[in-house]
Amino acid sequence: MKYRIKVKVEFEECGDDIDCGVEGPGQIVLSEEDACSIDEVEAALMSASYEVMRQENSRHFEAMSKKKPGPRGE
Repeated sequence: MKYRIKVKVEFEECGDDIDCGVEGPGQIVLSEEDACSIDEVEAALMSASYEVMRQENSRHFEAMSKKKPGPRGE
């Protein structure tokens, strides 16, 4: 059995009435100034994605632990 990992990143403009900062797991709001900075965008992407990756890893390994051992005893 093989497994595919998918990652999807979207950039969308939002209104000025929304505060900058973490908006929820996997979401962060940047000012227009920060959105024009490669370093700021990269840091925001890493920060926003980290918690989501940990949650998905946890779900994956929980599901794997419930499966029967594979042909190699894994």
